[in-house]
Amino acid sequence: MRDSRSRARALLLMFLAAVVIAGAVMLASAPMRKTPSLSESPRSMCPGCNVILISIDTLRADHLSCYGYERDTTPEICSFFADGIRFENAYSQSSWTAPAHGSMFTGLLPARHGVTYGPLIPTLTGHPTIFELLHDQGYFTAALHGGGYVNPVMPSSHIDFERVIELRQDLGRHLADALRRKPEGRPFFVFLHGYDVHTPYAPGKNYFSEPKPEVDRLSRENRYCRYRDAQDRSRYLDPDSIPSDRATQEYLESLYDSEILEVDRSLGSLFRDLRSRGVLDQTIVILTSDHGEEFWDHGSCEHVKTVYNELLHVPLFVRMPDAEGIVEPTPVAANIDILPTVAEALGWPALESIDGASLLEPEPRDIFSEAQFHYDSQHLQRYSVVRGNEKLIYDANADARALFDLGTDPGEQKPKTEGVDSAAPPLFDALRQYIGQGVPVVQHEGALDPQTLEQLKQLGYIE
Repeated sequence: MRDSRSRARALLLMFLAAVVIAGAVMLASAPMRKTPSLSESPRSMCPGCNVILISIDTLRADHLSCYGYERDTTPEICSFFADGIRFENAYSQSSWTAPAHGSMFTGLLPARHGVTYGPLIPTLTGHPTIFELLHDQGYFTAALHGGGYVNPVMPSSHIDFERVIELRQDLGRHLADALRRKPEGRPFFVFLHGYDVHTPYAPGKNYFSEPKPEVDRLSRENRYCRYRDAQDRSRYLDPDSIPSDRATQEYLESLYDSEILEVDRSLGSLFRDLRSRGVLDQTIVILTSDHGEEFWDHGSCEHVKTVYNELLHVPLFVRMPDAEGIVEPTPVAANIDILPTVAEALGWPALESIDGASLLEPEPRDIFSEAQFHYDSQHLQRYSVVRGNEKLIYDANADARALFDLGTDPGEQKPKTEGVDSAAPPLFDALRQYIGQGVPVVQHEGALDPQTLEQLKQLGYIE
């Protein structure tokens, strides 16, 4: 009797143990309900993978659907990167094209690569770029881009195929044309860029507002928010071109959003084409922007002039084969972090002597940005540093500082007054150290080739 009870007790314990083990296994295999952070996911390596880097010029983050925008402007982009990494707080290193792309290609802050000051700028020289590094590793390199201020920072000696395009075209055909030149067995790197959401705002139609034919006509003719040349070759926003009535301002913003939607559709077609051909199984895709656009957030429009977040907060996505959907809240530097991210994803040793850090393991750090331009007959010099939720803006021309709490004031409308004495000095010391590492900059009149000058005229940068 005692033996039978012992055996029954043993069987019961074995059954209970089995239940506990099974429950633990089920719990471990059950999907997590919270959104994972990047630090909770293992690093993904993709040695020998292809790389596609997409830069949508002038695209501010808060006008994308998956960044909380009320208009459905980017269903294709958001869907494609739903199983990739979306960075909620990515900051460009400049508020205009040439410095931002110079940082994107080199992993260096503008103060270090030297292409900082416009509108007439030197060519980027003396610094290895993502094109050169991948080319030296046997990659076929292609650049399908919009020209303009991208040209001076584009290392043509390490580009196997180059073509000026618009994003609202048959991107699959352009990519296929490029890859037909690729030797068998070589991986590829493609830089895809366009000015399609840049002024002048001229979508095929307005998807978000009833048409206003006269405003449409003036916008297509680049009559709104128009830059003009001063006699000293500086640039300024023509006050007569800045609409003061709120209805026109809102309509121009809807034209901008419509351009975003058209680019999104074009990219959606490209993504489907890549998936159908099996290319995505061995391809890293990164999408970002060089800077945003102001829509009267701080009383004006266009870009270049300031370092507020409507110009610096940009979208940033990374998608690798077999990646999971991740939303990463850690603030990161959008431009300088792309090169080291590609390097780590490909399994390379850590790159030295650059300012960026891999996005696969983001860590809190100071993020520097700047706007230097020959504007309104002066050398405009504005800088910012982001540390956590705090952002300090320094206007060197006026020797003025403003501190913002991005957690409570993401629109930077209310400079802090309390706590400034304790928070601002450390941030300002860091900012002064950043500014001090740069070399003096001057205008380089005549440094741009005729084709680039013509493209800049079409974009409204010069006359």
